[in-house]
Amino acid sequence: EERSASLCARLGEAFAVTISTEQDRVTDMWHWKAKLLWRQKLFTSLCTKVLAELRRGREGRHGPAVVLGLHQVFSPLITSVHFSILRPYARDIVANLVHSIPLFLALLREGKDGDGHDGLGFSKQASSLVGKPLCTNLALLKQALGEEEMKKAVQDHVKEAVEGLTGALVSEAAMAGGAGGEAESLRLKRSALECLALLKNLPHYAIHPYFHFVRRKLQTCLDDATREVRLQAGRTLRAWTAEANTFVS
Repeated sequence: EERSASLCARLGEAFAVTISTEQDRVTDMWHWKAKLLWRQKLFTSLCTKVLAELRRGREGRHGPAVVLGLHQVFSPLITSVHFSILRPYARDIVANLVHSIPLFLALLREGKDGDGHDGLGFSKQASSLVGKPLCTNLALLKQALGEEEMKKAVQDHVKEAVEGLTGALVSEAAMAGGAGGEAESLRLKRSALECLALLKNLPHYAIHPYFHFVRRKLQTCLDDATREVRLQAGRTLRAWTAEANTFVS
């Protein structure tokens, strides 16, 4: 099981490096990713297949090792093309973005046993690969919440989104243990808070049941050790409080 988990994670990581746009250094004035033809062709040929397999994973037909590997592919695949190309796949993409948050957080938090493995069979090394796709997926969810077609798709997954995003706020030192662990943990919390700030723009009927729950979670972040987290938590809390007052009035 450990070998399977590590293999899936490593294969996904290898794909991520291959398709990554980080080294392109080609952006336009709007900072869009380089739209290289081979990436678009690869996206077109793989997207429906990866989404289908992720759907099977959500249905419990794949083990956690396979799901992690698929998400290692999913994250760089959908960031390798311009955001507008994702619109035809909006519902499936949003479903997987939202589903990945509690999944990855569970892998990060899973208590390690005496052999240095978590309860899902992942080695520490394999589990350390979760941080990057998780932060990438949160950044994509933030984009989705700012785009009308994608935002409509989020409404079908509000409960899971709220639970995942608020769960990320209490991921204390979840990514510690490696170089840059604190920076990645800060990035995780900041991205989650930014997503929550945008989540309140959904229709009242969709988010009203979660007002008090979200605001309680945000209030705990006001005492965070990091100033950047406290500032973003304050901005997000003000947005949700203003929305609550609007609803009451």
